[in-house]
Amino acid sequence: MSAETVQDAVVNQLKGDSAVAAEFSTNISKGMGRNFDFIEASKGIRVYQMVENFSQTQLPNTLQTAVYPFLLIVLFYEPDEALGETRKTQYSTLVRKVAEKDPTFGGTCYDSVLGDTRFYFHPQIEGAYYMAIPLMVKRQEIVG
Repeated sequence: MSAETVQDAVVNQLKGDSAVAAEFSTNISKGMGRNFDFIEASKGIRVYQMVENFSQTQLPNTLQTAVYPFLLIVLFYEPDEALGETRKTQYSTLVRKVAEKDPTFGGTCYDSVLGDTRFYFHPQIEGAYYMAIPLMVKRQEIVG
């Protein structure tokens, strides 16, 4: 299995939650392109893979713990600043609850850990917010 398998499992867990699906519709996917159109997306979740694997060793044909780092990126547009602040908290809580509900992501890994949520404003688009939630996923796999 690979990081892509784990990434698919994270996306599926987010899509499978009724509260997330109601809020973000079908705008939950993997990665972000270089020419990502923030306005067109308006609201969504992206599961971005940071690197392939943080394994300790690369010995062939050995069972090892593979660590895959991801960023859960939540994007939204809200021109009202007060509502934007409310949504930041609401969306962070919602995404974290879903990710923590099944830390094995359907059995694709044996553990996962969420980091602190970081909030940002888009520097060129007023009312555009995004947040990044680090996710480290651990799984046992044979390398070789």
